[in-house]
Amino acid sequence: MILNEILISVREKNNYIEDQIFDLKKITTVNSKVKLIKELKNKKRSLYFTLFGVLTIGFILGSISFTKDEPVVVLNKKIIAVKEILAQKVTTKFTNLRSKNSPKFKILTTIAPSQIVTVIETKGGWAKISYLNGSKTVGHLWTKYLSELK
Repeated sequence: MILNEILISVREKNNYIEDQIFDLKKITTVNSKVKLIKELKNKKRSLYFTLFGVLTIGFILGSISFTKDEPVVVLNKKIIAVKEILAQKVTTKFTNLRSKNSPKFKILTTIAPSQIVTVIETKGGWAKISYLNGSKTVGHLWTKYLSELK
């Protein structure tokens, strides 16, 4: 019973975070996005502790059986979404988004300063990023034009 209440609490927190992520897409100003991201970063720790507690209690009691399509999968999706938000950076200057990680490759678009991008991976001074400007664009840009969200 206690475990069910904890799972319900975790699901409610996950739904709240999912709603916040959805709201993030609607916000148009960078300052509002930065503030919301900071709030989500603060809530990440609570989510991890709750998840750890639920899993620990489940293992201790030994009476919980999760199927592959039950809460663990849902929680993993939420954690991935939170990690994606934590990988966000902001552009510091006008920068060209390229199809590959070299200045020789095609320019997909130019990104203005103060734009939020999601870093997928970094390699050799280049960052593979996802950028949302009407449609989702994936490309490469030089990492020196990125900084942490403040």
